Amino acid sequence: MGARKKIAVYAGSFDPPTFGHLDIIKRASAMFAGLHVVVAQNNRKKYLFPVEERISLMEALCRKMRNVKVAATSALVIDYMRESDIKILVRGVRNADDFSAEASMALWNKALYAKAETVFLPSSPELAYLNSSGVKEVIAFGGDFSSFVPLVVREALTKKLKAGIIGVDSLVSGTNADGVEIARSLYRRASDLRAVREEADRADVQSDGPAEDPQKAE
Repeated sequence: MGARKKIAVYAGSFDPPTFGHLDIIKRASAMFAGLHVVVAQNNRKKYLFPVEERISLMEALCRKMRNVKVAATSALVIDYMRESDIKILVRGVRNADDFSAEASMALWNKALYAKAETVFLPSSPELAYLNSSGVKEVIAFGGDFSSFVPLVVREALTKKLKAGIIGVDSLVSGTNADGVEIARSLYRRASDLRAVREEADRADVQSDGPAEDPQKAE
């Protein structure tokens, strides 16, 4: 049976989804008859987006790919594959370190599910630097993240930032106490800077208007 007749799984936390994720999904969906994009939920981890919202975002991103199904699991991905009778797992790899880690994980998966096979897809060169953790750091320090995530994700992140729903603790979870305190301080400064920029932008808009006729001014 050729690859075009097989079903594969591509799993991740997708928190947030990035152009790197979307690139792998598009390429994998072209390789296989069907692709299950599985949103992983680890109840011990903190997320920017709850699982329901991550599912919704992934459904929006995959809407035009007819052979892609979005699902979620709080169990091992390999258990999802076994229950769905899917034997192929797609993993994106950005560099040699990624490959080393993913190759080790593939052996674990094989031990847990003998029928499992892992297909590694190298990231597109222009996206090889991109990951969700890096995007979170950019957000935490007040940087412009618009070129790293698709529009629907950018809008969802911006909405949460403006509403104050995204806090620095969720952006730097896993960092030691000193690191969190430093990040909080920088986050507050970045938030203040954003507020100043927005106020300046509003002032510019208000000051814009038709130029005054110099003859009338005289």
